[in-house]
Amino acid sequence: LQLPKLSAGSHYLRAVFNGTSTFAESSSAVVHYTVAATTSTTLQATAAAFGQTTELKATVTTLSPGLGKASGSVIFKNGATVLGSATLVNGVASFAVKLPTGAHNLTATYVGTSAYAASTSVPVAYVVTKATPVLALKVTPANPQAPATLTITATAWPSTAGAATPTGTILFTSGSAIMGVGTITNGVVTVQTTKL
Repeated sequence: LQLPKLSAGSHYLRAVFNGTSTFAESSSAVVHYTVAATTSTTLQATAAAFGQTTELKATVTTLSPGLGKASGSVIFKNGATVLGSATLVNGVASFAVKLPTGAHNLTATYVGTSAYAASTSVPVAYVVTKATPVLALKVTPANPQAPATLTITATAWPSTAGAATPTGTILFTSGSAIMGVGTITNGVVTVQTTKL
């Protein structure tokens, strides 16, 4: 026997035998049967430069009316790599992650429950931009007399709050002349030179 299509939600099924001239009426025990509601998942991601945290927000919508908001968890991925998971609260799951510079392909998958069917968001093409450093220069002594040794200090920090502290090297120049090169340590480079 094939039953008609059931709507999403809970159903209580029972088989009833009406009896015949030789068999008495009978019925089965009641079976609780749940048809999972269809869901839709969408994903949003905040913009980030290198070193900043990307905030991922997945919203799971129940497409069957009157069945409330989905519960359970959402898995966040970057391509095939699982970034982590979060529990739905009022239909929304949030997750924070730091991603490397470059292009990413982000998705959110609602894993579903017995009452709510699983669904996956449309992939979000996402780019983490390079962080832009700000440089400040200090030269001592302030009024040197030749011949003099100068101490040149450069301080580098990110132009965007939360971005990574700059790393790498800084080149010091005077016109076309190279005064020195130094490696950034904790945002600071100091060199000494007599090339004036």
